[in-house]
Order: sequence, then C-alpha cells, then structure tokens
Amino acid sequence: MESRGNKNLQKDGVNIGTEQFGSTLHFGVDYVINGMQYAHLEKNDPSGFNSNFHTYSVEWTPEKFIFALDGNSIGEVVVPEGGFWELGQFESDYGEGMVNPWKEYAKNAPFDKDFYLVLNMAVGGTM
Repeated sequence: MESRGNKNLQKDGVNIGTEQFGSTLHFGVDYVINGMQYAHLEKNDPSGFNSNFHTYSVEWTPEKFIFALDGNSIGEVVVPEGGFWELGQFESDYGEGMVNPWKEYAKNAPFDKDFYLVLNMAVGGTM
C-alpha cells in the first residue's frame, strides 16, 4: 500500500502525489520480474489523502486479496486457476524458457506461506 506526500507530483497529467493511493502485490522469480503490473490498484481523489488519517487494509484469502481504504474496497486481485504464475504472464512476457517455481505448490503460491507486508509513505522528492 502506498501513498505519497508530494502535493505537486504529476505523471502524464495525473496527480500521483497526495491525490493517489495505490496497492500492489510484488511476486515473481526476482526483484525485476515480479508480476506487479498485473496486481496493481489505484484510487485517485482530487481532495487528496493528506488532510486526514486513513485506514488502509488488505484481506488475504487463498482465493484473492481485497485492498481497501477507510473500509471501502478499491479493488481485488483474484488468483486465477493457473495461480500467480498465470497472473504474472511470465512465459508470454519473458519467454517460454521461464520455469514456474510454484508448480508443485498451492494455487495461491507464493502467498501460501508467510510473507512481508510493506506499508510505504513516500515523502520528499524534487519538483
């Protein structure tokens, strides 16, 4: 889950600073090939997220992840039949030589074991 503190941070004409909240699952074979582009959710609000405290939550089940802000779902990442290997589209994006490290594990692998949850508040930057 991520929210930024820079009021003027823009990307392609969209404020991605204080007006945007995002949630992303990072999974994959290494830190570069990690499937995040297929498990990223965003919510924008022109009034910003910087004037009040907020409750960020994630509900994790074997079938899906549901991300919420202040009790309102911003979206979910559903585990497809082929698991996170299928969701990450690793073979089509990186070649058929990719080997599925979770082939012998539960459909929701690598999230069938303990993992780290990172809450990120990014502040600063140059504009």
